[in-house]
Amino acid sequence: MNFRGDWNISTNWKAAGRVNLNKRDAFQSAGLNVNNQIGLSPFHAQTGGIGSSGTLTTIISPTLTNELNYGNTRNWLPNIIEDDSKYLRKNSGVTVPALYPNADPLGQVPNMTFGGVVNPPTMYIGGMPYDNENITNNVVDNVAKVTANHTLKFGFFYETSFKRQTATIVNNGRIDFSRDTGQPRRHRLGVLQRVARQLSDLRAVQHLPQGLLPLPHGRVVRQDNWRVLPNLTIDFGVRFTILGPGMTSRSRSPA
Repeated sequence: MNFRGDWNISTNWKAAGRVNLNKRDAFQSAGLNVNNQIGLSPFHAQTGGIGSSGTLTTIISPTLTNELNYGNTRNWLPNIIEDDSKYLRKNSGVTVPALYPNADPLGQVPNMTFGGVVNPPTMYIGGMPYDNENITNNVVDNVAKVTANHTLKFGFFYETSFKRQTATIVNNGRIDFSRDTGQPRRHRLGVLQRVARQLSDLRAVQHLPQGLLPLPHGRVVRQDNWRVLPNLTIDFGVRFTILGPGMTSRSRSPA
């Protein structure tokens, strides 16, 4: 959906604004950060975004104008596990205890891999509940001054971008039922090891980290359009750019 509005406030003041919205909700067999061949139950995999901008133009005098712009964009990529989903331990009948329950607030079934067979079934879930949002704000202001032989422009731009994203790690645990070559008496097929409750490997992380990544950016511009002769015009300018400290991050657990 797109919305746009223009407003002639007065002879010297004009404003305009625009908003763009989009949203997608796909009900699919898996979802973001989910890859499996078992097909326990479908996911709601949502994506969406919103962008807005506004402009305020001021005619200060016949030779002097100012234009102020503001913009905001954001996107989101959440994943929703339905309360009756088979990906949850309470609905699946999986009784293998979680090593670190606080790392898995949803109570998901562990990831499983099987070995010893051709094209074995696998199931992978990473970083659930998944949260991904990127928020960007920017402000631009330009002043233009016209003289007999010059068109002078001065302006600045400042932008802040903030990225929040869950790490796609195995916070629900990983169980490997592959054949153990060091134990020849064990079953030759990983699937039979699952039936016999023989685990080759069990791993999990202690918490579910979430990255918080800020990125500020700004610049100042000075430009001149100089009409030296009726058939000769020179454009020149200078720009100063300030970049933030790159991407810094810290992690936190939603628990």
